[in-house]
Amino acid sequence: MRVHLSHFLLVLPWLFVAPCAATAPLDPRPATDEALQAKLEQLRERHGLEAIEVGVFDAADGRLLGSGTTSEPLLPGEAASLLAGLALVALDADGTLSLDAEVLALAPELDIRNRWSERPVRIADVLSHRAGFGPLRYRDLFAGEAPPALLAGVNAAWRSLETITPPGERQHFSLLSIALAAYLVEKAAGMPYKDMIDRLVFRPLGIEIQSPAAAFPATAFDEAIALPLTAGQLLRIGRLLANRGEYDGHLVVPAEALERLEASALVPGTALGVYAEEYAGSRLLSVTGGTAKSLLRLAWQPEWRQGYLITLRGPRSEAALRELDTLLRGQLVPGRVAPLPKPTSLELEPGWYRNAAHLPPPERLYRQWLEFGRLRSCGEEWCFRAVSTPAVRLSGAGENLLRERGRWHAGWQWQDASLVHGEDRWVRVSGPEVLSRVLTVLLAAAGIVMALVLAPLSLWRIRGAGLREVLPRLLPLTALLAALLLQLLLFNADIAALAAPGAVSIGIFVLSLLVPAGAVLGAGLAGGAFFGWLPRRQAWLCAGLSMAALANAALLGGAGLIAFRSWLY
Repeated sequence: MRVHLSHFLLVLPWLFVAPCAATAPLDPRPATDEALQAKLEQLRERHGLEAIEVGVFDAADGRLLGSGTTSEPLLPGEAASLLAGLALVALDADGTLSLDAEVLALAPELDIRNRWSERPVRIADVLSHRAGFGPLRYRDLFAGEAPPALLAGVNAAWRSLETITPPGERQHFSLLSIALAAYLVEKAAGMPYKDMIDRLVFRPLGIEIQSPAAAFPATAFDEAIALPLTAGQLLRIGRLLANRGEYDGHLVVPAEALERLEASALVPGTALGVYAEEYAGSRLLSVTGGTAKSLLRLAWQPEWRQGYLITLRGPRSEAALRELDTLLRGQLVPGRVAPLPKPTSLELEPGWYRNAAHLPPPERLYRQWLEFGRLRSCGEEWCFRAVSTPAVRLSGAGENLLRERGRWHAGWQWQDASLVHGEDRWVRVSGPEVLSRVLTVLLAAAGIVMALVLAPLSLWRIRGAGLREVLPRLLPLTALLAALLLQLLLFNADIAALAAPGAVSIGIFVLSLLVPAGAVLGAGLAGGAFFGWLPRRQAWLCAGLSMAALANAALLGGAGLIAFRSWLY
């Protein structure tokens, strides 16, 4: 994820002002291929994408439409969980393994350290991302020159294999869980994971496994997630799902296994790599994934036996994905429908909330300090709005579960006076705490802006001055400029450069020490400047810059970025 310093200034108004609609809504009604093609061309040009390729399919046939260069395969990324899920439910259906079995009972060689021995990690917990594992480190993700075997790649991430929450309780998404599920398939099947997927899915569909392009850096989990697929090949997988496990008259995946995979998406906390929502009174199942340069989504409706595919190539654009998602849903013709469960009442606490999710640096810098939300009653529902979360309307779905309006599954929970949604955990905070955190961020951002403006002027004025006049002016400016440079490096350096020892990671380490040291020394010297070292006006300016430098040091320290060296983290 790439985040710029502008987040500090641009994100604050979202706490108080609702955003305005920037684009006209797309017409979701069924359209001819010519009309769809014209819309694809317009959307690709508007979002600056290299290529768009979409498909609509049913049990019998499918069609593809594209704009731009669309022949190259894409890496599925997180969407590779669909293949791991299909393999797991197929092995569960034929009795090779049980999804309720303990992971260490099947594969004791895994370096899993579970502090909750009374709640073992189950196979079903792994692919539903509820095993309780911690966040994945950069150092563990990249493999160097060549990807290792699955077991070696998984065990290399030993820091992330230690549980930080009880297994089965909270969801923490990680590519490690997909790789671990792939290894469990490999261990149970007694053959390499790619061979298993080839025999189960690819070979019956006429798909040949390809090697990833050299442009993609090797990761420790390539054996599980580096399976390049073209849009045409993804369309075949979609037709397999729409036709209930059959393809061209041949049974590929047992129907009961596919039903188990789809049913898991309807129960909170049990989804085996597939996610469900309500659309037109029926279930819409989907997987979404990609890389920094591509996105894909495969969605299907079991009752209608129809679905659609979206692939995007170019700068990662979630906005384009949402527009295409709306457009292609309109191409599906309604069939049988299933009613939604009736909502139930649930007492929540209205007010301000802060996201206290456990995140690794550097994401923690802006997520925990700027991500606030507000919960209020909206008649029989609850309205929740946050800085980075679209406004949602929630209703009770039994016990402590909440369902978004328009969603099939209950993706929210009310636990210990907190709202839990995926990796996010929103805790109740007071109004003064919200105000103090926002003011701290404003002070830090204002100090950096002032430093950029005043640095050239100050350097000009202190030429030839004595040490007593130079240090109170120079140290706060140095700390603020170091804070700016540190953030720019953290959020804009290539992720592979952050993961390996080198000039970038060592520079981040040095800057993370310079910021607090310069802030503390600058604040002390600014205080001394009031006792005759500087004119009173200059002393006040140095004191203000020192306070801004201290605010930056507090933000970086609270996010775990002081003395932070990413390749060691």
